[in-house]
Amino acid sequence: MSVPRLWTRFQSQILRRMPDARLQRLLAIPLVGRVVARRIRKAMGLDCARLFGSGTAPISPAMLAWFACVELGAIAVTTNTRSAPAEMEYFANHCGAVAAITQPAYAEMVAAHCRNLRWLAVISHDSGAAPAQGFNTRRGDSFEALTRFPTRFALHGGPKFSPDGRFVFFMSRDGWVTKYDLWNLTVVAEVRAGLNMRNVAVSGDGRWVMAANYLPRTAVLFDADLNLAKRFDATTLDGKSASRVSAVYDAAPRHSFVLALKDLPEVWEISYDPKAAPIYDGLVHDYKMGEAIAKPGYHGVRRTRPQTRRRLVRRSTVPAKG
Repeated sequence: MSVPRLWTRFQSQILRRMPDARLQRLLAIPLVGRVVARRIRKAMGLDCARLFGSGTAPISPAMLAWFACVELGAIAVTTNTRSAPAEMEYFANHCGAVAAITQPAYAEMVAAHCRNLRWLAVISHDSGAAPAQGFNTRRGDSFEALTRFPTRFALHGGPKFSPDGRFVFFMSRDGWVTKYDLWNLTVVAEVRAGLNMRNVAVSGDGRWVMAANYLPRTAVLFDADLNLAKRFDATTLDGKSASRVSAVYDAAPRHSFVLALKDLPEVWEISYDPKAAPIYDGLVHDYKMGEAIAKPGYHGVRRTRPQTRRRLVRRSTVPAKG
């Protein structure tokens, strides 16, 4: 499983070694095509993988089709629109096609004229049309569609569920957090936490939701009903430098959120345990004696600076001459 930008990088690295026109010609040769596809998968380190996936952001239909061709040792076929049904039926029957990727406008036509296909993949929208922004709710046992509801643009980071499984939280790249009730199939709360958001996390007790932002450079804490509880500016202790917050995750055993900062060598831990130990920023003589002024551990920022790797230089043991 990867994100679209990494699949794009995989494709660019392959095309640097072999132009796409030559690759398509090789893939079109029945036996050679499968050998070439196998070598490409091995070069990508995916020769042992059975399933491939992409998530967190939309991926273009052209990219899906390209990787499908490489994976199956197949080629992409386009037809004349006026005679598309007959041409597709001819190609499907004479090239031994087992799968097809098409747009919604042509899905019924492909299914009707290419009856020997093992599976048919239909992309989310037609070429030139805006992608449909929505989310489908399906039964877990039969995958029957229950409802579809509109969402904010470009959902990102994956859905996060409450501990009891009743509520699910979605986030969009433009900063919106949506709370959806799976029992009543309705949106119950929505709030905007930022302008460019990376992901959200739900606390292990289900009482808190934390959002991580690139813009503004903040982390925002909400209660379970998406009411604002606290805002954390992602800055150094002296406030001179700021950072984007690249991710937030729930550490349920510690009753806290863990945040990764993009531009600062710090890892933050924000506890939602009312009995959390106090936080001492800097050096103290003996924290057990209460000799320093502490900050509350509950909803406070505990900063950790990861140890940096140092380059070890081996010095010569041969004494210098003279």
